[in-house]
Amino acid sequence: MLKPLTEWPEDQSVGLLIFAEDSSSRLSDPNAMSLVMNTARRWWSASAKHMAVGPSVDPPFRNLYFLELEDPSMASRFVDELRETEPASTTILAASPISPKSGRRFKRFQSFMRRLPNPSRAGGSLPPDYTGSLIPNDTQLHTIQTMKQDGPVLVLSLNRYRDRAADPMTGEKKSGRDVFHPYFRQTLSTFSRLDARILWMGRSRGVLTGTLDMPAWHDIMAVAYPSADAVRRMIQNPGLQSKARYRIAGLESSWIVIGPLVASSAG
Repeated sequence: MLKPLTEWPEDQSVGLLIFAEDSSSRLSDPNAMSLVMNTARRWWSASAKHMAVGPSVDPPFRNLYFLELEDPSMASRFVDELRETEPASTTILAASPISPKSGRRFKRFQSFMRRLPNPSRAGGSLPPDYTGSLIPNDTQLHTIQTMKQDGPVLVLSLNRYRDRAADPMTGEKKSGRDVFHPYFRQTLSTFSRLDARILWMGRSRGVLTGTLDMPAWHDIMAVAYPSADAVRRMIQNPGLQSKARYRIAGLESSWIVIGPLVASSAG
């Protein structure tokens, strides 16, 4: 069994986030994957087309797959199978899901927010003097604004928080996660009103196998948007832009990957 699965609680499910450079026969073949999908608690697959936040416009992988398996033994067997069939570059990240209580709370919040009108496009602004990689740069924004996708879109957010950060309004020292929270709450409020839904949320526990160069993430969130236009409206929302300073202050690094949602256990 691979670390960190060696110390995983036997009664806790395991999320496996898979970054693949190519459409391998094992991962992309529905027949070959049907047995695993049938035993997974949740799963989804998507093409990785753009990076809204990160080191480049084009992701350093082509496809994304996710499965939540019942326990670490099942997850370990599946990872071992993939190591035999997949290229060495295929990277698998282990993650633990948020608690059922938190999941129910987010669902209730989303249900309430969907009753409100769609958020506005006008107004708001990003910090004018900011340069860095925690919000989309001009090229990434242009790519998102011009992408064409009629069907559902996956937005995968990977975050690493600062150990300590200053609240941008008060200057109070807090954990990076706490400083980031106002931005997260505004994000949840905004995409809920755009009829987007959370596919999965959890804490990253480390890389199991693969060669993809990326930070050691803390949090993972996968959200399904109904269309590319909903993603654009999310990014253009003035309420979200006004909270960008909390994102910048709280995060050490981040990737946001966007692409067509191919299939999902959520339908």
